[in-house]
Amino acid sequence: MTEQITDVGPGIALCWERIGDPGADPLLLVAGLGQRLHAWPTGFRAGLADRGYQVIRFDNRDVGRSTHAAFPPPWPAATWPGAGRRGNTT
Repeated sequence: MTEQITDVGPGIALCWERIGDPGADPLLLVAGLGQRLHAWPTGFRAGLADRGYQVIRFDNRDVGRSTHAAFPPPWPAATWPGAGRRGNTT
C-alpha cells in the first residue's frame, strides 16, 4: 500500500501505511523518537502480514511526512491526572 496522509486534529496530519488484509487484526508499529515509518525492515513487516496481521506503521508528529508543527507538543505531565505530584507512582 502507498503512504496515506490523515488529518488527526487541528493543524496536525500523520503519514501512515498499512500492509496486509485490512480486515485482519491490526498490529501498530510505533517507531522510536525521530525515526520515520521506513525504519521498519520490509522483511519484518511482510513476515507479520504473512502471519495474518494488518500491519500499520506511521511517522510521528514532526517526523518524515507528518506535520512539522510550529508549536511544541503538550507536556505529558500537564495532561495526566495527578502527574507531577511528589510520591505519585501510578
